[in-house]
Amino acid sequence: MRKLFVLQGVPASGKSSFIREHNLQRNTLSYDDMRDMFTINSHDGDGEVVRSIRKAVTTSAIKAVHEAARYRMSNGETLFIDNTNTSRNALKPWLGMARDYGYKVFVLSFGNDLSLDQIILRDAFRGGREHVGVDTISRMFDQLSAYEPHPEAEHIYKDHWDFVLNEISLDVVDLNDKKEVIVVGDVQGCGNALERLIEQCGGMDDKDKHWIFAGDLFDRGPTPEKVLDLMWPPRRNVTVVEGNHERSVRQTLMGTRTFNQSLNTTISVIPESKHKSLLKLVSQPKTVFIFKYGQCENVVTHAGINYNILGNNGDRRVVGLNPDYDYYIGGGIRSQTYLNIGTYEGFMPPLHESNPPLVRQFFGHRNDYGTDVETPNGLFPSLFPLESKVEEGGVLSAVRLSQDGTYSYEYAEED
Repeated sequence: MRKLFVLQGVPASGKSSFIREHNLQRNTLSYDDMRDMFTINSHDGDGEVVRSIRKAVTTSAIKAVHEAARYRMSNGETLFIDNTNTSRNALKPWLGMARDYGYKVFVLSFGNDLSLDQIILRDAFRGGREHVGVDTISRMFDQLSAYEPHPEAEHIYKDHWDFVLNEISLDVVDLNDKKEVIVVGDVQGCGNALERLIEQCGGMDDKDKHWIFAGDLFDRGPTPEKVLDLMWPPRRNVTVVEGNHERSVRQTLMGTRTFNQSLNTTISVIPESKHKSLLKLVSQPKTVFIFKYGQCENVVTHAGINYNILGNNGDRRVVGLNPDYDYYIGGGIRSQTYLNIGTYEGFMPPLHESNPPLVRQFFGHRNDYGTDVETPNGLFPSLFPLESKVEEGGVLSAVRLSQDGTYSYEYAEED
């Protein structure tokens, strides 16, 4: 979902307690925590162990946190930054990373309803490294009092968890006003196949139909410019879900990371005059799209997910505590996850078993059965894998859904 929550407040204002209370440790980065990784165990004159923090440690810790943040943001992880961040200068590196990776920034400000005396008293009851002393508290309190909200971030001063939970949750979109919903698999830069498929399904301008693309519009295929022309400008009845190649094209265009395949098969092929539209198109996809149609809840991701990793927030689904990477690469067995790939064999049975009744999943990216998209659905009725390798001589696959629960497949070749 590419959202960054920067916690702001003097020590003892409640930031770290907020992280612990809501079990956000795995999504949190902190200068203090990283400094602890660099400190050494020394002994004082009485032989007691003390933590020795040298001046150079702070610089090393800050650099390490920034490197970790960049890597995690490149994979679309929701992050919480647990530092004081009491000045605009402290916010600058986070805003810069947010621009690089297309993140929205929120500043969660703590302790605004507390006086200096109250915070000093709270600090006095803290032990260990958390206790910072009156001088530091007073200096940071004055600094924060003079802080001017930054226009590139949304500042939140109360109800922090309610706000965060809302931001990391998705509505289940009701599409029951549509006569037909069409879910399309990996296009992979095959514009001729896409054009044929659109014609076979009656076009994308019919407002009674909703089109959903399961990611990987670009890369590898021979006609990416035609894909762009067919998909741009965006239509209200068309939803694109992010695939790993949307990320690759976006980051290569923005210069944050170069993916040679995106550079060679998409960016260098599409005229530079269209690069702005291309960047907008690959920057707007949804990480997950969940919709109600007929009696079923339908989940569209690029790679398929274990439904159990989604939390519930009333009628909404909590998707933001998982990195985007999970949705466009897919979970895998431990040995393959270490290799930075999702499982491509045997992943369907656990996905099928994780689906509650009346939940269906649609995805591309991987298929245990190669180019055969119908066999998996016969074995696992809740799963619709639509990867059929159109860029390698296979077909572009789509499934057409009707309100009564019936469906049919459509296929189109590139040449």
